[in-house]
Amino acid sequence: VRELFDELNVTEKPLNTDIKGIQAPRYREEFLCADPQERLYRLGEWQSGIVPSTFLSQQEHDDQARFFDLMHTFKNRVGSDGKSAFAIPLDLSSTDEEFRRLDTIPFSRFLDDAKLTSRPLRWYIGYCCRDDYGCEPHEISAWAGIHYFAGRRGWSSNAEASDLVTWPEGNGWIVKQLTSRLRDHITTDALVHTVNGDGSPTVEYIDVATNEGVAVSCEAIIFAAPRFTLKHVVPALRAAHSNQTSPWRYNPWMVANISLRDVTRGLIGAPGAPLAWDNVIYESRSLGYVLATHQTPSALQRETVLTYYRPLSGEEPTDARKRALNTPWETWRDEIVRDLSVPHKDIHSSIDQIDVWLWGHGMVTPSPGYLWGAARREMQNPLGRMWFAHSDMSGISIFEEAQYRGVVAAEAVMKFISAA
Repeated sequence: VRELFDELNVTEKPLNTDIKGIQAPRYREEFLCADPQERLYRLGEWQSGIVPSTFLSQQEHDDQARFFDLMHTFKNRVGSDGKSAFAIPLDLSSTDEEFRRLDTIPFSRFLDDAKLTSRPLRWYIGYCCRDDYGCEPHEISAWAGIHYFAGRRGWSSNAEASDLVTWPEGNGWIVKQLTSRLRDHITTDALVHTVNGDGSPTVEYIDVATNEGVAVSCEAIIFAAPRFTLKHVVPALRAAHSNQTSPWRYNPWMVANISLRDVTRGLIGAPGAPLAWDNVIYESRSLGYVLATHQTPSALQRETVLTYYRPLSGEEPTDARKRALNTPWETWRDEIVRDLSVPHKDIHSSIDQIDVWLWGHGMVTPSPGYLWGAARREMQNPLGRMWFAHSDMSGISIFEEAQYRGVVAAEAVMKFISAA
């Protein structure tokens, strides 16, 4: 990731060097998330940060302190193999059974056993699980839940460990940068229907513009789509998997972009912390909203766009997908406005447009047994001369893992081609 960021000029030189002689990346200021980064609406006012911090009982304070101390301990643990207990990429984590067995139980059971049960803390942990995994603590393994808090070790010469790199268009900015460098090697408007990695690898697709079929012969294939799509395009897998239950669970999401004509009227006014990049509503079914214009260099703009996130968790993903598809836009609109009206009572008068997107398979679920079980291990094997690259391969849908899987697949293909 650091090498990619160097190439895209996200980082700049000269780099500072720490006491161990390791160069710390220095990020361009315009790409670091501007302050304030996040706030939480709770008990009638906004507070800085997302961890509930106001009007807590002594027990609630103590539970929070004990939880974060425990996660800090896991963050600093090193296995007998010399590897961090929880790392990014996750396959660089320790293989010690002490840590791996945490993948066999739900995160909620781990928290119950530790007697970490206070309501504000459990809300916060649930929020984090829905944010990164799209599901609830009882649906993911304890290993996955702990990894969220113990796996991140970001550091640089001009930012704190918890700081974020972001752009107004999110990771779409990275897509644009890569596209500008590779435009002559990219084919779009191509509906792939058959992929064969055996014998002489071929990819067959329909050219949407001409409605003609095209077959491409190649030395090797990297399949970088979500894994559940594989059975639809590999002939040998269609029949074999037609009646099988998939080992992969995918969580659906609803994402909406809300265009506001007047920020002052729509978002300003509730007491407490000022408007931030990430704005969260306590005990809402949503994850709140990101202010799309937060990174703009000018002063607060009158018009803006809010990107609103809601994982459709708490029920079987198949049922959630069906319900989402059968929900009319008007219902989504009303639910969104009702939710945002809790902290912003006048927001309805400033909304110009609400665009809703449904992501039926938003991210794979790190269910108990998935991360260190046979299914994920088998996913990493090539199929003939076809290799795989997707965050599904990690079971954790974060950019760093997706990037890592692409690099691993590319290196495997280059090794194969050079040896052929």
